[in-house]
Amino acid sequence: MTKTKLKVPVYEFRPLREDFYGEIFRWNNGKPVKDDDQYDLAFFSLAGPPIVVSVEVPYRNNIIWAWDGGNWGRYEPRHKFVEGNAWHYMTRDGTPDWDKSNVIWDRDSHPNEVAQSKAMNYVTSERGCANGHPIDFHIDNKYIRLGLMRRADTKEVVKIPEKFICIECGDITDEVQTWLKEHPIKPRK
Repeated sequence: MTKTKLKVPVYEFRPLREDFYGEIFRWNNGKPVKDDDQYDLAFFSLAGPPIVVSVEVPYRNNIIWAWDGGNWGRYEPRHKFVEGNAWHYMTRDGTPDWDKSNVIWDRDSHPNEVAQSKAMNYVTSERGCANGHPIDFHIDNKYIRLGLMRRADTKEVVKIPEKFICIECGDITDEVQTWLKEHPIKPRK
């Protein structure tokens, strides 16, 4: 397999208070500052269980969205390729191809991954450990559902796709929309 550079956007976000204990710090490209209401690639807290919240970019080059149907352990009979796995996956281009090129992209050098890794190392050096909380491209991710994540270059807010085309089930938009309506996000204060 060949490593390749993909043009995966850099994402930034605002933290949810409920995910942190004590004071929140913004990563600020390796120069941590107290949260100052700016967007950033990572945020952390050293109080309580030390935690780093950051954006996790997709592992596969053609997979962008995932959804577990509300229960990651259930059996999904429509999924033959992954033998009943509960996870529905949607590709960037809407085709049912798991990974068109089977190319491993250079994910570890992506700015979001670098910020996450360095922030985790920093918190670990300060507290002896660090817990990670990813903001990933899952339909049920509260940061995305609340409009708190955006592209760093265009400032375009990341939104749940209007249509969800599972690589095995096809169009499951109605299922996803019904689940979203039945499971509203209510951030704690």
